[in-house]
Amino acid sequence: MYYLLYMETKLINIDKVMNAKPIDEPWQHFIVDDVINIDFTEINSFIKDDNLYHRLQDEFQTYLPSILDKFKPVRLDKDDEIFVDVRFISTPPDSYGGVHGDNLQKVWTIIIYAWPEKSSGTVLWTNVSLDRSPHCYDEDNVHNGDIIESEMHSEVDWKVNRAIFFSPGEKKDGWMDTPHQIINASKDTGRLILMFNVFKSKLGGVHSKEKCKPFSKQHFDDYCG
Repeated sequence: MYYLLYMETKLINIDKVMNAKPIDEPWQHFIVDDVINIDFTEINSFIKDDNLYHRLQDEFQTYLPSILDKFKPVRLDKDDEIFVDVRFISTPPDSYGGVHGDNLQKVWTIIIYAWPEKSSGTVLWTNVSLDRSPHCYDEDNVHNGDIIESEMHSEVDWKVNRAIFFSPGEKKDGWMDTPHQIINASKDTGRLILMFNVFKSKLGGVHSKEKCKPFSKQHFDDYCG
């Protein structure tokens, strides 16, 4: 069933992405349902299928020019070299990640809730104040993103195959203009998302082409399988 589903149809419902309506509070983002043509209940089949990863990446690459033209990421200049990172990422039970605004290399991201049926959604934050202590800056005076104050705004409710997407930063050098948090309040079940990220590869660093491993299956067997 699973293989027939994704071999016979497009995997990404791109029209849903392109026609999504902006939500401006607490910062501009978009929410759409049924964005991927995958039966996420067949988790033990698709999570370890490298062919699925390559199909997702290849298909997304064909849509990328239209996505960038439509949403015009503020961090992206016309001469920037970019690349796409596609991965499944699991979050262990009872896990509360830090509030963050995404690495300055990231220009566009879409997070798709995959498994289980019930879990915790992405939390959106506002009114973030950065720690301006000297130790928070590197030798190039780039801030590391540490914060000292923030306010929770809302949670994007979990629903399988629901996507939230946005362009990080509301200004080119803004680190914390789109603050959000990945959580999993379940005490016994992991949480799995499918994520597409678009990066400016010319900046190098942890998300350079050489260091960014495709189709991450982070801790899947420990937390989800």
